[in-house]
Amino acid sequence: MRWKVAILSTDGQPQFLGGIKRVCSMLGECWIEDGEAQVEFVTFTESDIRKPRIGRMAQSFFPDASDYCARENVDFLVDKLNGEDFNILLNPHVEEQPLNELVAEVRQRIRAKVVCALHFSPTHNRDVVRESFFISYSLGSNVLAWIRQCGLWLKYKLYGLRATERAEMANHVRTIGNCERFVVLSSLFLPFFPKGVHDKIASINNPSPCLVDEDAAIIEREKRNEVVWCGRMDITGSKRVDRMLRVWRRVGRLRPGWTLRLMGSGDVELIKRLVTRHNITGVVVEGFCEPWQHYRRAKVLCCTSTDEGWGMVLVEAMSHGCVPMAFDSYASVRDIIADGENGVLVKPFSIGEYSRKLIELIDDDERRRAMAVRGMESINRFNTSAIARQWLELFEQISDIRYQI
Repeated sequence: MRWKVAILSTDGQPQFLGGIKRVCSMLGECWIEDGEAQVEFVTFTESDIRKPRIGRMAQSFFPDASDYCARENVDFLVDKLNGEDFNILLNPHVEEQPLNELVAEVRQRIRAKVVCALHFSPTHNRDVVRESFFISYSLGSNVLAWIRQCGLWLKYKLYGLRATERAEMANHVRTIGNCERFVVLSSLFLPFFPKGVHDKIASINNPSPCLVDEDAAIIEREKRNEVVWCGRMDITGSKRVDRMLRVWRRVGRLRPGWTLRLMGSGDVELIKRLVTRHNITGVVVEGFCEPWQHYRRAKVLCCTSTDEGWGMVLVEAMSHGCVPMAFDSYASVRDIIADGENGVLVKPFSIGEYSRKLIELIDDDERRRAMAVRGMESINRFNTSAIARQWLELFEQISDIRYQI
């Protein structure tokens, strides 16, 4: 077995698999299955629920849950990596600056090569903040709130935007300097980084958790007149379910035989109240659930995010013959959706265009079926085995790099 990989995890609920940990566990299980690596999660959490294993991977925990960079944590990680002969340390949480500081300190004392992975777009913070102003479902009819929002928006445009841009990229560059490779989810993200660090950046797509193993005609027979949305139900973060409500306020009225199903955790009760208050018809607020059965029955998956590192829900839905729609607001979406071929892209953040294109897709069943088939065919390139192999090739590339302190 060539590789022994320690994967860092920051996890408030280590008994569950969040998005980043789910991707890492998929890769780890594939490496183990192929006999390529031994894998262990090293987790920072305040939770008392501490599972010793995630599938076939062991899970150990930092001793001090109050401070990433506590001396006890630094010594613990150094002793584990050196004492158990790990040769790869993978940090998939580079958005957590205290964890980056821990990795930077540990790197000087370990033999393992350090790989950092960004599971968001490189402009995530600035994009989310930029689009967080003037959200009608949040401000309501409070005139004073709208006035305050105008002041905050002006301050952000004059000072905040540039400051956010500088701080965000400075953090990325500093992290890149403290690892052998910095992995992003798409080669289309590379232009956002200074050219001086390009040689240390690699791009690897996320793996798809499921492959199409049934005939498209069989899948099509289960379809209903249903549209699904899946993500964290927030109206001020990146997922922006409020945009979906605004779209469906138009579409549901014009196509009363169709249903919108909202799936995900978050402020579910708030979303239910908004649906009732604004008399949005044909909406089922499912809340947190296993989405597979609903992907299977739905004809269209709508994504209304401001920003994504990788639109995992798009790929998951496509594997079940569900045609994806998304705003063309982040670079990596074009790795997944070829507009008009296997999905639909919409100008950011036009509610009118989104509504119109959704109605066109609803009304043209032949076009939708053809796009669903092409979608199921197109995601095979994201199969877990192929993506896991790309990671192993990356480990090979850095294995002979001489570390300079």
